[in-house]
Amino acid sequence: MIKDEVNKGRKGSYFKRFLVIFQFAISIGLIISVIVVYRQMIFIKNVDLGFERENIILLQISEEIRDNWNSTKLNLERQSDIVSATISKRSPGSELGDAPGFTIKTKDELIEGGFTMPHNRVGFDFFKTYGIELVAGRSFDINHSTDSLEAFIINEAAVNQLGLPNAQAAIGLEATVPGRRGHIIGVVKNFNYESLRNDIIPLITYIKPDEANTITIKLSKGNFSEKIANVKSFFNQHFPSYSFDYRFLDEKIAALYQNEERLLSIFKYFAAITMVIAMIGLFGLSIFNAESRTKEIGIRKVNGASVVDIISLLSKTFTLWITLAFIIVSPITFMLMNKWLANFAYKAYIPWWVFLITLLFILIIAFIPIFYQTFKAAFKNPVKALRYE
Repeated sequence: MIKDEVNKGRKGSYFKRFLVIFQFAISIGLIISVIVVYRQMIFIKNVDLGFERENIILLQISEEIRDNWNSTKLNLERQSDIVSATISKRSPGSELGDAPGFTIKTKDELIEGGFTMPHNRVGFDFFKTYGIELVAGRSFDINHSTDSLEAFIINEAAVNQLGLPNAQAAIGLEATVPGRRGHIIGVVKNFNYESLRNDIIPLITYIKPDEANTITIKLSKGNFSEKIANVKSFFNQHFPSYSFDYRFLDEKIAALYQNEERLLSIFKYFAAITMVIAMIGLFGLSIFNAESRTKEIGIRKVNGASVVDIISLLSKTFTLWITLAFIIVSPITFMLMNKWLANFAYKAYIPWWVFLITLLFILIIAFIPIFYQTFKAAFKNPVKALRYE
């Protein structure tokens, strides 16, 4: 009677084994995904964007402030809490949507468009406030009277797209945009104005404060609550009707990747659930496996098998299942996560050790219930085991 039940259980166990392998495959895939997404988020938070994002607050500009910006900037920078201040049509972390065309005259040809080059309208000290590095020429200078009307600065991507041999070759070239003609006075190092999902594209920058919609203020390090209160007090004093509403630049940039943060949370949640389900399944199967081989264990112990031999015997099958699940799901997960990373122009690649760590972690977790049952079976009295029917 008991034998018949065991045989029936043996037949039914194949489906249980399939479920355990499937559950572990899902767990392995989710754990690898969690690591990949987590590495990408760490990469995003720590990568050099080409500009400073710490200690910078952003405010919406009002018409009154825009009309009086030069004196406002001067008074702001007299405050001990403020390192620098500037205005621009948009801040980094925004989309570069304006590209109304350009003409640049090189020594060999007149280049009229041919590629997209957004226009970045700014106030003086834009590059200084953001800590953006110059690689050739000079930055805008309020002491140069023509800079507000005739000066342009491009980035390294524009230099490459124009086919120039180096950044220095761009200095002095004649440039024209709708409503303005002048010369290129500087080249800045490439910086990620937009999300890391996008490649750095050619960019032309010039002074045009009347189109600014954002105030950027770089604060000194220290107690930000106190410093921001002082800045608010300044605006309340000089512009009583102005609604002071600020945002930290690093928070704005982090908000670009909210979907990825949510995805990471979902993966963590489901990985934990599938691991618990797989552990429960393994616990049940390890009990069944140990009981169905009780007599075999007794015979082996009588013939001199050690506890280690018994543990190895009973855990070998489970190791095979987990390894099989790993072999099946790893290449699938690798392809899916590479497809997800393809959404980013700048990304952390998937190293081989991610898969090794995942496999070792799964084996260690899975062997907790397995070892518990195999230890019990291995230490049973072999005489009682031989009587087992």
